[in-house]
Amino acid sequence: MLESMMEFMTGDVLEVLTKGFWESVVEHVTTLVVRLFSRQGSSTATPLADTSPTNESRMRDALAVVLPRLQSEDDWTRLRQTLEQFGAQFDPTARAELEALQQQVVSRVLQPPQAVSRLEQLTADAFQRAGIAPTDVAAGERVAAVIDTPPATPAAAPPGTRLADVPLPWKWWTLSRSEIDQRLRDVLDGRLRAARLACEQAGSLITELAPLKNLRRIVERLDMVLLQLEGIPPLQIETRGLRLDSHGSRALLKSLDGAAQASTDLTKSLNRLLATAPGSQEWNQAQLEVLRHTDLIAQHVRERRDVR
Repeated sequence: MLESMMEFMTGDVLEVLTKGFWESVVEHVTTLVVRLFSRQGSSTATPLADTSPTNESRMRDALAVVLPRLQSEDDWTRLRQTLEQFGAQFDPTARAELEALQQQVVSRVLQPPQAVSRLEQLTADAFQRAGIAPTDVAAGERVAAVIDTPPATPAAAPPGTRLADVPLPWKWWTLSRSEIDQRLRDVLDGRLRAARLACEQAGSLITELAPLKNLRRIVERLDMVLLQLEGIPPLQIETRGLRLDSHGSRALLKSLDGAAQASTDLTKSLNRLLATAPGSQEWNQAQLEVLRHTDLIAQHVRERRDVR
């Protein structure tokens, strides 16, 4: 879906609409309106695609084309349910307003641009009612951008071999926070262990003392983070008096997400290290980057362990 959206952001709107990228019109409408909501936080977020007014206008143009295709009550019910899967909350008043919008769209009382504007506002209100900010949705897009790469096992890793990446899980709207937390922990553990294995394999082929010591230093740091990761308590604690409120669990999940995102940079830096000649200036620079990203992961993991 994200690849399709990227093509949409750079191609002709009507051409994209005829290519069959979307499983349904409901999915198309949902993706566009959620993307537009996430752009409200573009000043502080790092969205997947360009947030220029031109591209936002093109998204609204596309939404104006497909929104009138939602003709049945079932279509609009599925639209609301899909938005709720993203975390939006429609209270009884908001549901009534959405039903009124449905009647206005079906009877063509509202022109498509006005209908798009109203749907945007109803969606934004529903997200804000749930305590979900545009930056939260933009963060979900950022994580989703890396989940399509299938996991792989790293081969023997002499200099020049690339470290296999482990995709991050989808988040924010398809899983509970505890499920997201556990999957992020699993992915982070897999990435760190793959990095450790690659360093050990590369070290077995290096004879120079200084580069070998550098790799051993990286392995020691990775071992430390893996040990900390093993000691992370669950996000949901069974004892009622020790359970975290929504704010606390969100803060801890954000720390673990920071560690997972830093592991993406670690993988890139380690790939650069393994692709350069041991002991060269490029090697030394990449080695420092690897250590810096490893320390950042360790910091985020320590924050995640701090359950009070």
